Amino acid sequence: WFRHFQNVPDNPGIRENALILSEHFGLPKSTALPPKILALANDPAVRVRFQAALTLGEFENPGAQAALLNILRRDHRFHWSRLAVFSSLRSGASEIFRSLLADPNFRRTPDGDKIALIRELADLIGARVEKGEANGAKTVLTTLAESNLSEPWLIAGLEGLQSGLTRQSGGVKTDSQFADAIQKIEAGKSSALLTASWKLSRAIGLTETETQRQALTQAIQSAGEAARPLAERVVAIRLLGLGSFQTIKQPLLTLLEGTQPAVVQSAVVEMLRTFNEPEIGQTLVARWRALPPAVKTPVIQLL
Repeated sequence: WFRHFQNVPDNPGIRENALILSEHFGLPKSTALPPKILALANDPAVRVRFQAALTLGEFENPGAQAALLNILRRDHRFHWSRLAVFSSLRSGASEIFRSLLADPNFRRTPDGDKIALIRELADLIGARVEKGEANGAKTVLTTLAESNLSEPWLIAGLEGLQSGLTRQSGGVKTDSQFADAIQKIEAGKSSALLTASWKLSRAIGLTETETQRQALTQAIQSAGEAARPLAERVVAIRLLGLGSFQTIKQPLLTLLEGTQPAVVQSAVVEMLRTFNEPEIGQTLVARWRALPPAVKTPVIQLL
């Protein structure tokens, strides 16, 4: 019956339903159905490929990973197709990540859907890192460091990995390759990329790199310069939030003085949210009367 449905021309609905029905015929033990399901992963109809991605999660097969990779290449612009692939991807997510970014046709144009795919895939890899197992995260970082990618790809990969790691309970066992990859990624790049790599470094417990230390020193100076445009000062303040509290405490708290613009003080309060030191609350309460009205509301929310 499946062979009959599979070969029906010009009727993707029948092929789609054939895939759904196949899930009730003992796929894990079947030898006849899996090859036909794998073939439908290359179907001309996107709805059939979507269902094939879901059905591939019902059984283990050596060809499943390649089939899911092909679906991602063809259907990355469809959010639900990406989710279908992720739900069926039992293992090998980091290999798919590397394969996509090694594909010149895929990475030639970093459009929004491709960037979303890389971010979501890196997030999945980070969330699946188990305690003591860092291979997936290491593959993501080394791929980003070695592939000569433009910044949109790098930022997406770093942000996705960081968000995934913050959702999993186990720690990540790092080694020198992690630090080397981070330093290579950061070299000569923008503040947005530096911010993404710095957040990831904190998530996996790496010490600050020389690039990060230099950026922190520059940010301390820029944040306090009254002659600078407010937008630049706010960017510098946000970068300060990535440093250790003991390093940035004095520069940040100094910016809560009454002579500073409300925009600057609000940015400082926003960054103070990222720390848990008790003295933050004590300092804000002590300076309450001097704070402008626009800053008092976020301070109340912080406290």
